[in-house]
Amino acid sequence: MPFIDIQKGFSPARKLGSQYNSCGFNTYPIRNGYATAIGEGDPVKLSAGYIKIADNLANCYGVMGGVQYVDPATGYLMFEKNFVAGTSSKGGVPVLNGEARVYAKIYDDEDNTYVVRTATSAALTVSAVGRTYKMSAIGSVVNGRSQCVIDGVASAGTSGGYMVTVLGLYGTQGVAWGQGPIAVEVKLARFGSVQEL
Repeated sequence: MPFIDIQKGFSPARKLGSQYNSCGFNTYPIRNGYATAIGEGDPVKLSAGYIKIADNLANCYGVMGGVQYVDPATGYLMFEKNFVAGTSSKGGVPVLNGEARVYAKIYDDEDNTYVVRTATSAALTVSAVGRTYKMSAIGSVVNGRSQCVIDGVASAGTSGGYMVTVLGLYGTQGVAWGQGPIAVEVKLARFGSVQEL
């Protein structure tokens, strides 16, 4: 039976190689009033120094882990797992680095791996290992959580072009290639040096 209990979106798993499995995050600003929702576990990119929702190219900078901002109505410092579209931080009240803006906590280490669910129709086989894949439902948020999944559309080979590279099955007894949906371990398909896009 396929393992479908894994949450949708990206869930941090481990670090590649023999490093400490810390999967820590760094903070980056989101423009006040940014009009697109970003769920916990959604892929994001950097654009002119600000976090935005990522697209399906190999330009994903990291994964959303939460936000912090000062609520304009109450003046309270808020810590939330997702960014609600249109959210702004209270003007004149520093949140971080002396700035009054929303800040996102982003898992951004290129050695991080993640567990991601495949779409129901995406019955991947062992040939998926090493190939890059598209994601679907990016930016779809339910109860603060990303609903993105691997949609089964692969690159032509192992040279990249899409968002994630499959490393293997997520180790759970009874899971086998060819089932759908399943959980797989992936890394972000960031090729070459990381640049703002």
